[in-house]
Amino acid sequence: MIRTTMAAFAVLALVFAGCGGDGTEGGAGSGGSGGSGGSGGSGGSVGYDLAGAHLMAGTYNVSDIMKVKDECGLTLEDGTFKTQQVINDGTTIAIGGHYDTTTDPSFNPPGYAFGSAGYTTATTATLMTTVVEGFADDGCQITLTRTANIQLIGNNAITVDYTDTESNQNAKCSAANQESTMTCTSHYTYTLSK
Repeated sequence: MIRTTMAAFAVLALVFAGCGGDGTEGGAGSGGSGGSGGSGGSGGSVGYDLAGAHLMAGTYNVSDIMKVKDECGLTLEDGTFKTQQVINDGTTIAIGGHYDTTTDPSFNPPGYAFGSAGYTTATTATLMTTVVEGFADDGCQITLTRTANIQLIGNNAITVDYTDTESNQNAKCSAANQESTMTCTSHYTYTLSK
């Protein structure tokens, strides 16, 4: 029994320590619907073993998109949301491109499009971001709150349960940006895989 317990701790230590990757692959985000593009990831193609499965950083294909509701008009199911950037260093995971005050759209404070967080367990994480998002073309600014609950389901495969809430639009938000003065929430689930 003690040997089995020690072996389990050794495996957990390896799971959290991670392995592999040369750190040379970066890349831009997808630029698809819902603000998933951006300036790319930090750290490139580092991969880590999590609970016996491998999750390599890089560009992932989006599939199995299911709209729960879409009050904000993200239309992730329209066929344009095809890839998404995953950043994984073994202790923190992020999804989407990285935005700051110099990008368009801008994020203040800086952050990843679909959030970032440490792992909750060896196979799950809750990514979050709350930012003021600004658009250079018309000066529109909104408060954007995103939560993405992820679960590792296999080698280089995760499910994402994603919620986007937009509120506090400033007076410069135009009908062309489909912004309104009220709060809206969109909720989707999908799979990311290589």
